[in-house]
Amino acid sequence: VNREKRNDSASCDVVGRHLDDGNDDSEPAHLYMYEQYAMTAQPVSKLLSTRRLTPSDDDFYPTVVVQALTRILKDSSLVVHHGMVMQAIMYVFNALGLRCVPFLRSLV
Repeated sequence: VNREKRNDSASCDVVGRHLDDGNDDSEPAHLYMYEQYAMTAQPVSKLLSTRRLTPSDDDFYPTVVVQALTRILKDSSLVVHHGMVMQAIMYVFNALGLRCVPFLRSLV
């Protein structure tokens, strides 16, 4: 198949690939997923305190988990996963004990 080079920017994505080529199987899926993630605006989380959390903080991983699970709950196209998300949140909160209190306002 001989394809002409196209110069119109409307048919190219951010990295210059042609959107209508239909041959994106050669790229690893994680690159495409990263591009999609990087192109969407992410709201600033209300869970983060004024200082930036690092992986050495005790609340870092619970914060990441609760934020990710909350995003799934807000996405109506993922409604089939909402039951499992609620189970995961309950598991995390049970493991945290009273340390889960700061996370409650993000779910209510």
